[in-house]
Order: sequence, then C-alpha cells, then structure tokens
Amino acid sequence: MDKDILLFLQEGTLWSGVLSFLLMMVLAFIPAMPIPAAAGAIGAVFGFWPAFLISWGGAVFGALLMFILSRFLFRNKAYGMIKKYKKADALLHVIENNAFLSLLIARLLPIFPSAVINLGAALSGIKTSTFLLAALLGKLPAMLTFTLAGNQLEKGNWPILILVGLYILAILLAAARIRKVIGQR
Repeated sequence: MDKDILLFLQEGTLWSGVLSFLLMMVLAFIPAMPIPAAAGAIGAVFGFWPAFLISWGGAVFGALLMFILSRFLFRNKAYGMIKKYKKADALLHVIENNAFLSLLIARLLPIFPSAVINLGAALSGIKTSTFLLAALLGKLPAMLTFTLAGNQLEKGNWPILILVGLYILAILLAAARIRKVIGQR
C-alpha cells in the first residue's frame, strides 16, 4: 500500500498535488516530521513553482489549522504538549511580548519545531492575523529553498545545490548560536 501512495505522488497529477498539499498540512502537526524533506521531494516531482505553492500553501494552512484547533478546541492538551519542551515558558513569554517578530524569527531559523511554534502561538494572546502573516512570511524562505533543492536535485544542477546547501548551513549555524544563547538564560 505504501508503495502505491509513493507511486501516486510521483505522477505529478492534479490529485497527487492535492495529496501533497494535504501531506504538508499534516506534517505541520507533528513536531519531529521532516517538512523540508517533504518539500524537496515535492520539488523533484512537480517542478519548482507548482511545488513551491503546494509546499508553502500546505505548510501555512496546516500551521493555521493547528493554531486555530489548539487555541479554541484543545487549549489544555496543547499546553500539556508544549510543556514537554525545554524552554517552553521562555518561548511563550517571548511570543507574548514580541508576537510578530518572535514568530517570524522562529520560522526563519529552525530553533523550535514548527508544531511547537504553532502551539506556543496558540497559547499566547497573539491575534490570528498576526500569526498568519508571520507564518506566510516566515515559511517563505524555507519552502523556496527546499523546493528549489528538490527540483535542482532532480535536474542534477549541482552549482545551485551547492549554493542551497551553503544557505542551509548558514541558517543552521545561526539557529545553533541562538539555541546556545537561549540555553544560557
């Protein structure tokens, strides 16, 4: 059955695009899931622009859906889930005091899993419109980068892949530095 799903996704049809969008939505709910790897795979199948729209749209819509469900239906359960992460209180405090900027930076740099950011935002007093704008802008570079990487890997365009790899390395180094600073507080 799993092979059938993978073969279906590789067809690059409208319905496999819809399923890929739904996959990206679901990944927004799971802290340890590799959203970048999924975006790269989608990039390899659909071509850059369609893959970018599928990945970015699915990731943002999934984040928004998790935010809304966590805020309005599962608030107590969401609070219990986020408490499992070290520095969760610090994340909530930062989000409440600097809502847009903190969410944007958290999306741009992989400091916390996306699902943790969604939960933290839902538990804070942030407006839904602020959350959505930060998600739209914050997920943009990662989805562009990983769909481009998948697309270029499929084409065998190594110079672009090296540039993408250097960009990813720079982002990871910046995130590691920020994690270190957060850990010292």
